[in-house]
Amino acid sequence: MPARKRVAIQIRTIIGAVVVSVTALAALGFYAVSRVDQDSLDRQNHLAFNALAAERADFRRQQQIATATPEAWIFARSNNQSWLDRNLGTRLNTDFGHDRIYIVDAQGKPIYGMENGTRLEPSQIHVPPAIAVSIHNAQQGALRSATVSRPIAADTIMLDGLPAMVSIVTMAPNWTNTRPTPRASFLHVSVKYLDAELIKRMGDQFGLNSSHFERVGDLHPEHSRIPIVASNNTLLGYIAWDPIKPASSLINHLMPALTAVAAVIALVLAFLLYRFRRATLQLQASEAGAQHLALHDPLTDLPNRTLFNDRLRLALLSLADGKTKTALLYLDLDHFKHINDTLGHPTGDELVRQVARRLEALVRKHDTVARLGGDEFGIVLERINDLCVITRVAERLVASMARPFDLSGEIVHIGASVGVVVAPDAGADAEDLRRKADIALYEAKKNGRSRYQMFTAGMDELLVRRRRIESELRSALQTGEGLALAFQPIMAADGRTILGAEALTRWHHPVHGAIPTAQFVSIAEQRGLIGELGSWVAKSAIAFLSTSNLPWVAINVSPSELRDPDFANQLLALLADHNVSPSRLQVEITEGVLLEGKRTVSTVLRTLHNAGVAIALDDFGTGYSSLGYLRRHTIDKLKIDRTFIRELGRSPEDDAIVKAVIDLAKALKLKVTAEGVETKTQFARTVDLGCLEFQGFLFSEPLPAVELRRMFDHPAPRLVVDRLA
Repeated sequence: MPARKRVAIQIRTIIGAVVVSVTALAALGFYAVSRVDQDSLDRQNHLAFNALAAERADFRRQQQIATATPEAWIFARSNNQSWLDRNLGTRLNTDFGHDRIYIVDAQGKPIYGMENGTRLEPSQIHVPPAIAVSIHNAQQGALRSATVSRPIAADTIMLDGLPAMVSIVTMAPNWTNTRPTPRASFLHVSVKYLDAELIKRMGDQFGLNSSHFERVGDLHPEHSRIPIVASNNTLLGYIAWDPIKPASSLINHLMPALTAVAAVIALVLAFLLYRFRRATLQLQASEAGAQHLALHDPLTDLPNRTLFNDRLRLALLSLADGKTKTALLYLDLDHFKHINDTLGHPTGDELVRQVARRLEALVRKHDTVARLGGDEFGIVLERINDLCVITRVAERLVASMARPFDLSGEIVHIGASVGVVVAPDAGADAEDLRRKADIALYEAKKNGRSRYQMFTAGMDELLVRRRRIESELRSALQTGEGLALAFQPIMAADGRTILGAEALTRWHHPVHGAIPTAQFVSIAEQRGLIGELGSWVAKSAIAFLSTSNLPWVAINVSPSELRDPDFANQLLALLADHNVSPSRLQVEITEGVLLEGKRTVSTVLRTLHNAGVAIALDDFGTGYSSLGYLRRHTIDKLKIDRTFIRELGRSPEDDAIVKAVIDLAKALKLKVTAEGVETKTQFARTVDLGCLEFQGFLFSEPLPAVELRRMFDHPAPRLVVDRLA
């Protein structure tokens, strides 16, 4: 055999041996890789199941914590929408991300609802059928139970195309002998979507890459997944993620050296091309950067006001076809100044940047989000075919801003008010639309913040009217013209003796007639006139006391007045000037001012109390009622709100609440006044419960000073007894 041929055979043999050896090693390597990767996938599946179980447990625990209080049962029974909204609706939505919250009574009728951060009036609540089934099952379970403990009904359902956790608890207090039967129980329903954001957060927490929701018929072959199953074993979908395969990743990092050589050659060629065009690219980048800076906000990189106005004008030009609409939205952050003042401007800047990113994620690519300055943003939605699209975007904006922000480890909660105007419905002039969007934003702030407001034609007229009333209120405060005090007597338990009176402000406008007190007081608070109005009330009430034998008069004091360190001294000086004893004056405050926890407020109240002025807590039970501040602050009297008095004699729960308040006041050595007594049943029942002071139309409506003085000096012998006969 020729040598060349032998060499060739040897070479082929060696090559074959190398190939066989490499193949065997490769096969062994791939087997080891597959085993390591499979072990990793098994661990990831276990973590995913744990993540879902932990989220469900947290969800149920959050609801139980919120509802397991006596206050929750009390205010559900009294249908106190404000308290329910703050504690069982907004709290669960804002603090824990619950998307839907309902409270239903024993008949299954919804009395409270919140959906995606928006509170619904009871008449607007439409519980989805899937949730209604869960509620029905929970009620049937409560009826089958001998006692009402706190049974939990929990399930996972399909809602709005997404799986959602549903938890239902019975609102039943454990602190009183008055226990509702299962047929009288209220149910608290909480719903939390297993949406993209929640699943991603779960995945990030447990180290799952790009976790997301996959529908049953839309599975990606490369993803790992675990099933989401309802209680009836219905498959709702999957939690899927990009699997981590450590061994495969290691193999990918050990690519053959030839690949590195090829890469080096490619880099050399790329470097030569790069050197050739470098000067041109630098020039183009410089020009583009200068133009970008001129039209964008440097902090957020969003379009600035100049570019925003240009895009608004271009969007309005597209309305010529008459087929689409353009929406202009103004968004203003709530409590942004507080963040800047307490955490510093760098933190405020970071908050603005995060807000910008959230806003960009909520609109389409061809829409415009701009920073107009400070904490104000503008949004232009173009080519809209359905007004519902605009309202949905506005709702998502408000909900997104209500979610907490992580500012370098500091978790803060803000909110946003949004004003919305639609073109061409409200016109097509850019300047006029900006003005109207600003008016709508003002209305959103005025009506409670953290909400959106669509512009309506009446807002222009309403704004003009409010400004006119504000101007005329300023004049009335200077001259006293049209302003007067009315006094509503506060009676003793015998129905004849007048103990004192509450001073109420009245304004008779020369054109509009009697302006509702709530309306002009609201304007005074918003426009910085409440201090002047309060001063006028105090002077007028004390002047009346100086000429009357009435034992005492109560005046309402606003939170802004109590924040003034000189308020107490000014009030005591007025009493001294009119030679009126401080013990003849009572100051009525609301619960909210105590919750602020400001040292100035505590100092002012303590100064007045020490001087002899009585401090009364008005509308007790309608706000954040707490025993803590009754002990910390110098309170002399509780005024039970009329909402609890209204159902006395007809509602055992309200009887129990009123009795509990009266017993609490006696234990703390506080006086109690029952407000809104209008019927003989209410009066008789309140007397039986131990109340000694009464106020309401059963005794008298608010009276002018002359009539009150005559009524006190010459009392009718059977003022109330005749009415009760």
